[in-house]
Amino acid sequence: MDYNRKKKLAYASVSLYIMIYYIWLVFFKNNNPHFNTVANVFHTIPILITSIVLFKIHKRRHNKRDYFWLILSIGIATNLIAQLVKDYYEIFLNMNTPTPGVTDIFWILSTFFFWIALFYKCYHKRIKRSNLILMLDTMTTMCIAVAVVWTYIISPNVTDLQGINILAILTYVFYPIIGFGILSCSVSLYLSMDRTDIDKRSFIMIVVAFLIMCIGDLGYSYLEFKGNYATGSLVDPLLSIYKFILLLSGLEYLSDLSNNKQSLKAKQTSKCSIESISMILGIIIIVLFCFVLTKQDIVIWICFGVSITLINIRQIIVSFQNKNLIEKLRDLNETLEMKVKERTEEFFNIAFYDHLTELPNRRLFEHKLKKLIDDSNINRNTIALMLLDLDRFKIVNDTMGHSFGDLLLKEVAKRLNNCMDANCTIFRQGGDEFAVIVENVESKQTIIEVSERILKELVKPINLDGYHTYVTCSIGVAIYPEDGDNYDTLSRHADTAMYHSKELGKNTYTFYGYEMDRLASRKLTIERELYKAIERDELTLDYQPQVDIFTSEIVGVEALIRWNHPEYGIIPPLEFIPVAEETGLIGSIGDWVLKEACMQAKEWHDMGYSFLKMGINISPHQFQQEDFTTIIKQTLEEIKLDPKYLDLEITESVAMENEDIVISKLNELRGIGIKVSMDDFGTGYSSLSYLKRFPIDTLKIPREFVIDIGSNEDNKSIIEAIITIARKLNLNIVAEGVENNVQLDFLKSKNCANVQGYLFSKPVSNQIFETMLRNNRI
Repeated sequence: MDYNRKKKLAYASVSLYIMIYYIWLVFFKNNNPHFNTVANVFHTIPILITSIVLFKIHKRRHNKRDYFWLILSIGIATNLIAQLVKDYYEIFLNMNTPTPGVTDIFWILSTFFFWIALFYKCYHKRIKRSNLILMLDTMTTMCIAVAVVWTYIISPNVTDLQGINILAILTYVFYPIIGFGILSCSVSLYLSMDRTDIDKRSFIMIVVAFLIMCIGDLGYSYLEFKGNYATGSLVDPLLSIYKFILLLSGLEYLSDLSNNKQSLKAKQTSKCSIESISMILGIIIIVLFCFVLTKQDIVIWICFGVSITLINIRQIIVSFQNKNLIEKLRDLNETLEMKVKERTEEFFNIAFYDHLTELPNRRLFEHKLKKLIDDSNINRNTIALMLLDLDRFKIVNDTMGHSFGDLLLKEVAKRLNNCMDANCTIFRQGGDEFAVIVENVESKQTIIEVSERILKELVKPINLDGYHTYVTCSIGVAIYPEDGDNYDTLSRHADTAMYHSKELGKNTYTFYGYEMDRLASRKLTIERELYKAIERDELTLDYQPQVDIFTSEIVGVEALIRWNHPEYGIIPPLEFIPVAEETGLIGSIGDWVLKEACMQAKEWHDMGYSFLKMGINISPHQFQQEDFTTIIKQTLEEIKLDPKYLDLEITESVAMENEDIVISKLNELRGIGIKVSMDDFGTGYSSLSYLKRFPIDTLKIPREFVIDIGSNEDNKSIIEAIITIARKLNLNIVAEGVENNVQLDFLKSKNCANVQGYLFSKPVSNQIFETMLRNNRI
């Protein structure tokens, strides 16, 4: 049987029991020798049942630390002891119960247990109100109760009680007064609960129970003062009813516990206003007693004075509590405002700033650029948009890992920030792309200065976690309003200019020009024509000698591809090689270069120049082919060229694609005698550890460092470092791009023997190179 059915059965049983009880008292009082015995039994049974049921409810409570129902059951059990003593006197001894006597001690003790239970509930629920306030409210109510009892019970009967001792009077008065105190305490506790409290519904019945107890105690005291009380009085069932209602409240608690009837949203009762109204009504009652219902009754005036004093004390305490609450609320509000401000700033940073570099992000970039364009439509200011893209950055993420790439981006962001003027704002667009907005541009020279500062700052060596590397970037510039009068157009043109910088060889800046549209069209034409170039035999090789600067003798040669188009003329490698890499044609072109260069080397060897070593550039795409080493071997075997005279020039990007695969392929090539050179060393993401692990024979100092030897001390230091590293690792050195004697003298001073460049010879045809070989001196 579930709790709901048990509850309904209990309600029906209690109602039937009380009805039978009253029938017995009304219809069987006269001429029945067992009347008192049955009346006492009727009064004893509810107490016994209630004490047992409340104890069982305590054992089934949801919170094992809650002893409210246990204390309440002890109070009822104490009441049971008093009733059993009364039964003993009246049933077994056939005499009236002495009053005051032992029974009164236990009855009074039971009321104290009720009070303890209520205060414990207040403490256990941690209700946000002072126990002192609860006590003052209870005492005020008791003063009102004293006034009521004095007015209606004691005062009218005081002349009839001349022979009654004072202890009896105090006992009779105590019951209703303490009852009103318990009622007041239970009401205050009920009003302090919210609707999420599982005790809420059951506690209203506890309030009703104590209300009926007060009425019963008032009736009992009134009859005792009148001398009309006897066992079987009509007030006795009231004292049984309140115990039954306590029992039913416990069943309601178990029912709510089983049904888990907790509201999702708590609604606080307006406690303060209800309690204040209750106190005001109590004072009005006492005032009526003082000025209307009574004359100059000293007891009523004492009650009035005590009540006013208690209420004043209560209000003083409440005012202090309210002051503390206001201060706490103010502190909480300040804390909340600070938290909201911090969280707002946090959300703003998340929304508009890049978490890695701490630079403004693309969203803030778009917002600011659009706003500046709108403002410039009014104030006619000139705005420059610079888009920056790091050259070959993808390699670092693929080979060194994203953690290293993140460190590099943070360092780049720091350096870019150092290049900014007051009118410049740097943004991170995402990945390895950055943007700079320059406001109030007076001339292009301003943008040139910013661009050159950026390029100069980034090219400085970077040391991260023991890795020595260099960074370059390509910059595209578009100026508002001449290059675009809205956000989309300006951004697109800056992007076009940036890619044009990459096509020019990277590490440079380009201003957008409308001729770039023509260049884009030319790029599409080159892509289309490149597919036919090999078939139509339009590709040729030129050869640039590598010279020993101390003997001026040719020691090697580098094969360089050229494209002679029948309609467009000579198309430089910087223009068509990137297209070949993008389209995948670089593989077939690379195979053609390999075969042609090896055939030419074999021819020169057969002519008697067997010392000549042929250098061939290998693209990353070509090197990554699975059959790359097989193609090399087959070509050498087919042409009958000794592998030791083939020098494959790879870039750092090739060496950093996949370490294990790169090492395996290089070892396989060197195993048959092929030489390997690291081309453009130091212009990318170099790592000294690669030089130690990878089987490399030669380091080639890039033209970018050599060309500024006469004007850039940093480049001199870099060249010295590369030469030192090569010697420590027993590597050969070749300096590229030597064009004047200043550069030559510096390289001589550093004992860099082998060089190539326009100072000795530009790339030439095979016929011209043969003439050089015959002279064997440049």
